[in-house]
Amino acid sequence: MAISPKRFVLLQGYFLLTGLINAGLAWLPGCLLRRLWLRLFGFRVAAGAQVHRRVRLTSPIGLLEIGEGSIVGPGCLLDNRRGIRIGRNVNLSRECCVLTLGHDLGHPDFPTRGESVQIDDDAWLFMSVRVMPGCRIGANAVVFPFSVVTREVPASTVWGGMPARHLRDQTVQRARQAWYGYWLAF
Repeated sequence: MAISPKRFVLLQGYFLLTGLINAGLAWLPGCLLRRLWLRLFGFRVAAGAQVHRRVRLTSPIGLLEIGEGSIVGPGCLLDNRRGIRIGRNVNLSRECCVLTLGHDLGHPDFPTRGESVQIDDDAWLFMSVRVMPGCRIGANAVVFPFSVVTREVPASTVWGGMPARHLRDQTVQRARQAWYGYWLAF
């Protein structure tokens, strides 16, 4: 199916703007400048949030909210096309992937479908966790490294595996995390 020239130009602009945002996130020094860069494009990023290098977004117009004291580690992929809300004091460790859009494998045309993702206050996602569309990570929950979250993770629980499953209840309330937002660090 051919697309119209007008739609083609709009799509190219969309991809160019996404690339520009991601280039800034890759090369701007320090969390402060990256936070301001995201705000410049209309994303809601709290003053105390830390966005580290090489974080990538999939849309220049999707919804993204990062709460006070939260950390988005190096190399994270945030598929913000359907919306991502990250609460306060959340830690997304390096190379986490939060997806909000996929394909309907039960339909012969594989149309896209998706839902927003919410990560509540004080949650901790270890390195390389994958969160699928429509999932919610509860407050004070922990997800172990390399896990794939395919359903809701209740508050104050520890999950791990592929797909992630409940391992135990979380009995410790995490203290405010350390500040890793170096001024000019790459």
